[in-house]
Amino acid sequence: MANTIECTHRMGRRVGAAITVLIYKKMISSKFVGQSSGKIVNLFNVDVKRIGNFCCYIHGVCLLPIQVFPAMFATILAMASYTSSKIMEAKDSRTEATSDTLKSLRILKLHSWD
Repeated sequence: MANTIECTHRMGRRVGAAITVLIYKKMISSKFVGQSSGKIVNLFNVDVKRIGNFCCYIHGVCLLPIQVFPAMFATILAMASYTSSKIMEAKDSRTEATSDTLKSLRILKLHSWD
């Protein structure tokens, strides 16, 4: 898991560096001479970092279903086992009451033969 996180962070840094190089090349060209230096600084400081962070954290979004579904499955199993234990307790009490009733009927039947 740690190696995967390291790889995604490395990929994010590489993407950020590639975008920075592209912006720098565009800045060197004659199209961005003059009043647009604020936009270029904004691209360097904020937007490239956001794109790099997106590359780093997209891994967590991809792993979300893999982490959530087993947790949901474990929760459902725990609830089912709890429910089945309650059902078994109710069956045990009904079986015990039925058994006591039959024993009492047997005793009454034996006493009536005397």
